[in-house]
Amino acid sequence: MSRQKIILFIVEGTTDEDALSGILKKLFQNNLIKFAIVRSDITIAPGISTKNCKEKINEVVKRYINTYKVNKNDICEIVHLVDTDGCYIDKSCVFKSPDAEKSYQLNGIYALDPEKMIQRNQLKSRILNSILGIRELTFDNNKVKIPYSLFYFACNLEHVLHDQPNALREDKEALADAFSDSYEGREADFLEFITNSDFAVSGNYRETWDFIQNDLHSLERHTNFGVYFRRNDKVCKE
Repeated sequence: MSRQKIILFIVEGTTDEDALSGILKKLFQNNLIKFAIVRSDITIAPGISTKNCKEKINEVVKRYINTYKVNKNDICEIVHLVDTDGCYIDKSCVFKSPDAEKSYQLNGIYALDPEKMIQRNQLKSRILNSILGIRELTFDNNKVKIPYSLFYFACNLEHVLHDQPNALREDKEALADAFSDSYEGREADFLEFITNSDFAVSGNYRETWDFIQNDLHSLERHTNFGVYFRRNDKVCKE
């Protein structure tokens, strides 16, 4: 029997894995589903730039490989899941928060320091646009090439899965567990949810990214993760 290949998901935090791991393992039974958890937002990490962002992602993968003693050739693809956090909205839609709390609202982002938030959005959007051009990650002097793709949750994971863009940090773990439990044994329903809901952006990979970069879309409830399943012949739909 041939060794199962790994689909490696790069995610920001443990709640991404908690919410999606069980479902993905059922949908990709012929592969090993693994998660590389960054534990921060790599798109606004200190020192990141459009010139080194690919290298930074490579470092995440290398760290996973070294930690878990994985053979690079056993990874068949890398799927990077990110929150948009409203980063593509116009700076005129960033406002001073009346209560010293950051919040995502229908008309914009309310921040304690609007100028700092605008700068964050500018950096994050530039990095995402640069990462979007990556089609593969290379290792060992280009001897190993692994397909790479980038998918988004807008304005964040909790917004898409629970319609709660401003979920409290202390509630996120419970929300993730509840979501995972709700689709246990109902993986086909998850596919319907993520590919055909009103918030599932239609179109191909490039078109869904063009969509999220316009107007207030990166602040609204949208995801293009459904594109991954629509184009993927590895999915076990039964």
